[in-house]
Amino acid sequence: MSQSTRAHMAQFKRRRRQLTRILRVYHKSSVFRVLSSPREDFARLVAFAVVVGMVGLSHLAVDSTPSTAFLIAFYGLVLLAGVVAHRVALHWSKRPWTYVSLLDNLLAQYDPIDVTAYQHLQDEARELGSVSRANVPGWLKIEIAHLDKQAPAKQAPAHFLDRQL
Repeated sequence: MSQSTRAHMAQFKRRRRQLTRILRVYHKSSVFRVLSSPREDFARLVAFAVVVGMVGLSHLAVDSTPSTAFLIAFYGLVLLAGVVAHRVALHWSKRPWTYVSLLDNLLAQYDPIDVTAYQHLQDEARELGSVSRANVPGWLKIEIAHLDKQAPAKQAPAHFLDRQL
């Protein structure tokens, strides 16, 4: 495989990953609009990891069965550590507060193949007041169709093409 083919294939895969991420974030922005955000999801993950890590380490460290008072105090401490980890991660995370702003950032970073369709999506988002209300899936279908047309040609299996009937 030549160097230019590899570069073309790498660019194709990068664009495909970008479009997949845009679609995933679009769905999250429409489904989890009120319940969640990228920053909140990250903070929950950090808190969960801290709690699971502390409980796991305690089970490795404690050989005998501890008393009930110790367990109540320990799990209270674990819960407190989880809450603190959640608050710290929520405060210091650089992730956006909403999925709509994450979607906006991803669309702003994407270099479109079909510029006309991209501009139409921008106009629609301006008219509707939000990118989450625009027809992002429709634009994605157009963009993926253009991307697939530019996809590097794959080698056909020689056995099938060479077989004589």
